[in-house]
Amino acid sequence: MFSSAITTPQKLRKTRANKVINNWLSPTMWSKENLASDGFRVMMKVKNGMISTVLTLSGFHAFETGISSVAIDLSLFIKKAFRLDLVGAIKALGRAPLSPILAVIQGVKIKKAWRIGAKNSTEQKAIDYMVMANMRPEMNKVWQLGFIDQFKKSIRKKNYISAGTKLPLMILESLSAPLMKVWVPALKVSSFYKLASDYVESHPEATENDMLKNMAEISDGIDNRFGQVVYENLFWNNTIKDLAVGSSFSMGWSIGSIRDFGGSGIDTVKLLKNLRSAKNGEGITYRMAFTFAYIFTVGMFGGLMTKLLSGDNPKELKDYFYPKTGYKLPDGSDERLTIPSMVKDGFKALELYKEDGIVLGAIKFAGSKGSPLFTVLHDLTLNKDFYGVEVRNTEDPQYLQAKQNMEYLLKAITPISYTSSKKRTLMDPNMSLVQKSLPYLGFSRAPAYITNTESKKIINRLLNKKFGERVKTREEFEKSKAKTELRQKIYYGNATPEEILEAIKNGVIKSKEWEEFIEESKMDADVRNFKNLTNKEQEKVWMKINAEEKLRYILYLKEKLLQKLSDEKILGKKINWINYD
Repeated sequence: MFSSAITTPQKLRKTRANKVINNWLSPTMWSKENLASDGFRVMMKVKNGMISTVLTLSGFHAFETGISSVAIDLSLFIKKAFRLDLVGAIKALGRAPLSPILAVIQGVKIKKAWRIGAKNSTEQKAIDYMVMANMRPEMNKVWQLGFIDQFKKSIRKKNYISAGTKLPLMILESLSAPLMKVWVPALKVSSFYKLASDYVESHPEATENDMLKNMAEISDGIDNRFGQVVYENLFWNNTIKDLAVGSSFSMGWSIGSIRDFGGSGIDTVKLLKNLRSAKNGEGITYRMAFTFAYIFTVGMFGGLMTKLLSGDNPKELKDYFYPKTGYKLPDGSDERLTIPSMVKDGFKALELYKEDGIVLGAIKFAGSKGSPLFTVLHDLTLNKDFYGVEVRNTEDPQYLQAKQNMEYLLKAITPISYTSSKKRTLMDPNMSLVQKSLPYLGFSRAPAYITNTESKKIINRLLNKKFGERVKTREEFEKSKAKTELRQKIYYGNATPEEILEAIKNGVIKSKEWEEFIEESKMDADVRNFKNLTNKEQEKVWMKINAEEKLRYILYLKEKLLQKLSDEKILGKKINWINYD
């Protein structure tokens, strides 16, 4: 018994160590030479090319990592303030507003020192800390697009036809190179050095093992926040890791959010169990301080945007994380923007939990993080896109179907900044340059679950259930899209008589219904949708909404429902039906 009690933990440690080593040494999909690996390599090139195209001209990644850089300095302010290092805290706080610029300047120097050697003690310390953490100052070659190198290789070989085919992809990679090869790596190494230096400064008695352990943890945290993860440090089975990366939009960002924000929650629970450790800052981990600083930074920036864009002071939580632009959506609600940050995932997860519960919500959340290549293959296989529109007309000749497939693919890789900007200009063709540029800076329109009231959500669910299952033809979709755009122009007062006559001529609106169409287009979209619901559907909505929302729809109740409700308590009191004309 005594012998077993000693050897069992030893065997357990040995088993765990063996597993880690085996995972580290396991073959990767990149190194295997078989058909499956060839397919994987092609899949990764296509997936990375699609993502780069979709995110082209968008400042999302640059802005988000800039926020993370500011939050790093604010987290150091928190740590140093709790340690009563007031001078260090003030320095960190003073650095924060300019953190992205200062960090890039410092990071570029450290990266250069990594390649050619350090010129001073600061650069040497940064390199030493990076070696301890097994940190890489730039993205692994296998995860890069490689189109620039392939183009140069074709030019060197004087294979100009091959170079010509690679030119568009080379241009695509060149557009993202300043971000992916300079901005993000520089922010990463600078932020790592700041946190590593803070640890060394606050732990002068740290042993070599302590240093190795904590440098690795700090490096993992930097990967969580800035992406370009050193996947080798996960110690997963390499085949499983490669397949996970290939099947997701960005596995590094996804697991990084979970590890950082989820981990800070665990750390907070530990701190609450031992509040004494907060006195000298030891109980407050770097990820706890970063999580608070990050959310604070996003909120402050969002509140400032709400004030600058709409002229209104922030009044509710959404005003800080989904700033108002000053424009109204077609349903009368305030247009809001999504700030490029990881905070949006928290709101999305909460909404899915409320709508679908924890299990189905988690599945849907994970599904939303999948590779865009899988979405395309799914749509092509089922011949139905996200909006329920057929990808191709199966009754058309094969060459036309091929053309329709290509049109769908081009639409699937259209830069999201362009799509978002086009939608916003429907509200105001004379929109200011600042407002027009927001989508290109990474600010997309907030999702409907943020801007919609409860009544609007109920109405939309009823309409989706009623019309969402049927597959629409391409012709039906184009007609519906034209009708929607014309409605919006009428709503915002931007439609011309010529556009309305053209719509009648093309059958977008019926000649007998054009007056009604114009009148309904002037209504808020949710009111119009409520008006066109059936008696039973209106009743479902009516029974679930509050008094203020009932006032919004009361004029458009169906006659039968009006009679049924006339003797009931509505809006909290008996009402006498009067002529509202």
